[in-house]
Amino acid sequence: MPAAQGTRRQPMTSTPRAPNTEHRTPSSTAAAILTPLGHGGIAILHVLGPRAFDVASQVFRPKSGAPLQPDARRLLYGHVVDNGEVVDEVLVRLVPANETRSQEPTVEINCHGGLVAVQRVLECLARRGVEPIEPDALIRRRARSQTEAEAAHALTQATTPLGVETLLDQLNGALEAALRSLPWHQPSEVATALRDLLATERLGHAFWRPPRVAVVGPTNAGKSTLFNALAREERMIVSPQPGTTRDAVSAEVAIGGLPVWLTDTAGEREPGSIIEVEAVARSRSAAAEAALVLLVFDGSAPPPIPLATLQAAIPNPQLLILNKADLGLAPWTRDLVEAIEVSAIRGTALDELCRRIVETLVGEARYEPGRPVLFTLRQAGLVREALSALEAGDLDAAQAHVSEIL
Repeated sequence: MPAAQGTRRQPMTSTPRAPNTEHRTPSSTAAAILTPLGHGGIAILHVLGPRAFDVASQVFRPKSGAPLQPDARRLLYGHVVDNGEVVDEVLVRLVPANETRSQEPTVEINCHGGLVAVQRVLECLARRGVEPIEPDALIRRRARSQTEAEAAHALTQATTPLGVETLLDQLNGALEAALRSLPWHQPSEVATALRDLLATERLGHAFWRPPRVAVVGPTNAGKSTLFNALAREERMIVSPQPGTTRDAVSAEVAIGGLPVWLTDTAGEREPGSIIEVEAVARSRSAAAEAALVLLVFDGSAPPPIPLATLQAAIPNPQLLILNKADLGLAPWTRDLVEAIEVSAIRGTALDELCRRIVETLVGEARYEPGRPVLFTLRQAGLVREALSALEAGDLDAAQAHVSEIL
């Protein structure tokens, strides 16, 4: 399946539904889309109920040609086919009832994320008696714990394949399994495991609550060109004329698999009009709200504003970026050993910049199958309380805090 990149489009207000779907009882076979509509390259549908496997066998044709066998550990590649017509290229997992929290057979369908593709797959299922329902209704039906309900809700907000895969693992019990298997007879090992979990908090939360990154710097530093390069499309007007950008403009983009709200701001300069005063004020406001500031200077020319002055005015954390490195760097940049030298217009060193952005925001963004990850503030808070109790020698309190997560 293709990776999701680029910017977020506006979501639809409700799940696509096939026409003429009659009312069914809660125990009927139902389907819901668990990922945001139209936002990414992949959409995940769950079909659950007594006829889930039967319907899957009617519409899914595995590329291998082998008969379908329920196995929660296998993803099968193939196509959804309706009346001899290929509807979409998909990955399918068949999870037996005894391996699901709801104790219902479940089919996971990973299809292309475009609205038309999702609609066609859902209609194909509905014509075979499956009821399309809202994600929250499916969450209430299948969730058997607060953590599972949180994972299902977070999954509806995830917009990158890395986020979807990681949160899907939590939905399937990765975090709960890790917490249930803590060796309480060895408190030091439990403490190490809890610290390891806390190290995943920023990553897990970012997958469905993207951090904000502001692009700030003097006029004509190439901020909008860098914004476009990171967003992988032309969203801002780029001009050699200083002051083209007068307002802060944001878009959600994928950087190293991590969803990020990226904001381009007006250039820092001595205001010459009321409009420019407001533009600089909005730039500073965007920087103050950001989890990370990309401080961009034209590295090939003398700075119009002293670097130290702008650094003092902009909150931390910051990454200093010397843009237009393809033109040769000016002498004033020689001692800036921490600066990242890039050419936004040529794409030079953007991979390194993306790596540094991810590293600063969450540490490391990578996928490990079945890796437990904390992804809500509630979970992280309880783990911190459990660790504090453990370090104070109160094993019972630590166990009680961990039990609250489950």
